[in-house]
Amino acid sequence: MRGDLRVVLYRPQIPQNCGNVARSCAATGVPLELVAPLGFRVDDAKLRRAGLDYWHAVCARVHEADGDGDGWPALLAAYDAAPAPKRLVAFTVYGATHYAGPAFSYRRGDWLLFGSETEGLAARAHDDVRARGGALVKIPMRGGARAPVRALNLATSVGVGVFEALRQLDLEAWGSGGGAGGGQVVEPRDDALWRETPMAQAAAAAAAAAERGGGGGG
Repeated sequence: MRGDLRVVLYRPQIPQNCGNVARSCAATGVPLELVAPLGFRVDDAKLRRAGLDYWHAVCARVHEADGDGDGWPALLAAYDAAPAPKRLVAFTVYGATHYAGPAFSYRRGDWLLFGSETEGLAARAHDDVRARGGALVKIPMRGGARAPVRALNLATSVGVGVFEALRQLDLEAWGSGGGAGGGQVVEPRDDALWRETPMAQAAAAAAAAAERGGGGGG
């Protein structure tokens, strides 16, 4: 699991989105922080289905709501207690900095923060990010302020942000086929090795059971 990057979902509401984000986190080794209240239970079938069988590979933590029903103070406490280097990077429609532009660079220790599907990030969260020396960045859309859509899908936004951050952080590691920074190794899949993975074996067992149940005939 990586220790130089984190994804934070602020009050996510749609289980399928969270499940897809979790799948991306499993693929990249990036820990996932969930800020309550959530719009679903963590054992929601839709959440599990969207993440398929990858949840065992996700380092996820829920920051529970306080007496006022808000998990943001718990997230801030965890962030403040985390060792340096660290920085909050909020992806928000109110950002004035391009998330991948020449004026902005990702750093080891960044916590990438994404707002809820329905309400985005609260004004308080924007203020807290600024107060801690964080950054407000934006994924641009066609039309700028007159964009034809209100916002990108949450899971899409997380994927865009995470892989750009990894591209920058692991640029040197990629060139040498991996490294201390947790660089992703790029290589073609070996089907023989893939068939030995728990995911492939579970899929094969399910297919065999389905064939037995159907009689295996035409």
